[in-house]
Amino acid sequence: MPNPKPNAPKAMRKAVVEDTLLMRVVQKYFKLAGAVSVVWLVGYFKFSVSWLWLLLVVYVWKDRNTKAKQHKTAISQEIARDEKSVILARVEDLPSWVNFPDVERAEWMNKILDQMWPYIGEFVEKILRESVEPSVKNSLPASFKSFKFSTIDLGDIPPRIGGVKVYTQLRRDEIYMDLEINYSSDCNIAVSIKGINAGIKDFRLHGTLRVVFKPLINKSPLIGGMLVFFLNNPEIDFNLTSLANAFDLPGLSDMLHSIIQEQIANFMVLPNRYPIKLAEGLDLNKLRYPQPQGVVRVKVLEAKDLLKSDISLTGKGKSDPYVVLKVGAKEVKTRIINNTVQPVWNETFEMIVDSADGQLLYIDVFDDDPGSKDDELGR
Repeated sequence: MPNPKPNAPKAMRKAVVEDTLLMRVVQKYFKLAGAVSVVWLVGYFKFSVSWLWLLLVVYVWKDRNTKAKQHKTAISQEIARDEKSVILARVEDLPSWVNFPDVERAEWMNKILDQMWPYIGEFVEKILRESVEPSVKNSLPASFKSFKFSTIDLGDIPPRIGGVKVYTQLRRDEIYMDLEINYSSDCNIAVSIKGINAGIKDFRLHGTLRVVFKPLINKSPLIGGMLVFFLNNPEIDFNLTSLANAFDLPGLSDMLHSIIQEQIANFMVLPNRYPIKLAEGLDLNKLRYPQPQGVVRVKVLEAKDLLKSDISLTGKGKSDPYVVLKVGAKEVKTRIINNTVQPVWNETFEMIVDSADGQLLYIDVFDDDPGSKDDELGR
């Protein structure tokens, strides 16, 4: 008998929607009750009104940030559902096949992906539990070793392929294919640490995914293996749920984004690759660790007339600049030079280049701010 899991009954989905709406009403009630209680407690215990103003500032910031994310998520999901109508309304979200003649539109791939998505979801869940979960556990302190994925639901909206570029000027036994991935999901992924649940939803990812078919062979299935990886760090964003949503403050939110970005980079951003063996006798180590194409050497000399990010008592603040260089998952930093907008570093770095025709070198200048998010000074 066919597996009914990919096609859940409509009645079941309707019940889930009704439960979700009820939960939102209950959450809104408790938020309002909590706000009223805070105001009452401030007056009852005669606390300074400054605390109330501080809480109000945090609430306004969080509400504004949440609405901006919801708006961005709604637009991204509309692109996933009906690309043509949204293209006419939002020129800045045009897929790559519109702008680049060597990138082809592949609507047939999106139709196949839509049909295969429920099964891909099960495959990704297996990867997250068997590969990503142990990796995260090993990177956490001993007190957080109870980390696990309590819920993994990739939702009903599959990634959308905006364009496909195939490289032909290569060796005879390999095929390179670049896919522009735009994933604006309705997923629900929750983790548990010491019985406390927190999760993410409305996960968004945009980047160039390279698929390498190598080596080509003269027997079934004609392809010996596949390599799947991102050429550069993809752009990611998401909203927090459960307990994490209550603490969606600048510091914690940035930390969670950094952790997820790091895990994706460690898993499948160059020089890291995800190999898939298709034929017997293939050495996965040779497939996973091919010879790099070269090394890029960068000498960071100086910067001039940077922004004055720090404000002093005299109103003539300066900055504490440093430079971050990125190639794929590799990241290096210069030393921090304090109190200047004319820094001189004279530092040299070398980074391995695995794919000269697709990888990018990112150069960012930041102002060091201990205890808070570093300010961006230039890119």
